Amino acid sequence: MYLWESISATVWNQEEATSPGELVSAVVCGPFDYLFPKKSFLVVLKDSYTKFRYSFVIKEKSDVKYVLKIMLVHAKNLGHSVKEFLIDNGGEFDNKEVCAILSQVGITQRLTAPYTPVQNGTSERERRTIIEMERTLKYSNPDGIYPAAVWAELVTTAIYVLNRTGKSSVEGASSY
Repeated sequence: MYLWESISATVWNQEEATSPGELVSAVVCGPFDYLFPKKSFLVVLKDSYTKFRYSFVIKEKSDVKYVLKIMLVHAKNLGHSVKEFLIDNGGEFDNKEVCAILSQVGITQRLTAPYTPVQNGTSERERRTIIEMERTLKYSNPDGIYPAAVWAELVTTAIYVLNRTGKSSVEGASSY
């Protein structure tokens, strides 16, 4: 093998999820420089099997723990048990409060290596898809461009549309 030839390496065995809630990946986007509604971060949690996205707009990154509790209660009400939680190595999910919440319910926390977005590709692609869809909605208004203050509404609309039209791992069913 020569120096200029690339080698593809797998960091861990990335098996596909076989049931709802088996693997949930998460990403925090932001801060966005918008003053209204004084919430500048977007949290997206995606179920790898159903492709359903939970989205929350929060004020600070430290509010992630509240969002996580809401998502876990919702999944439990639907009869799904989250088994593994895939996140980047950012401080918003890798802290004592979040670790305590996950360990109370018996969820394994899988952290990626720092500065390697390729290991959490699902979340990174999801972030890009949502932000691009938000921009498309923003600039597609024939009467003019929406003000920057409505970014949260545009993002939640984009996720609403993606949840109802997106592809699911279940044949013949939407993620909703």
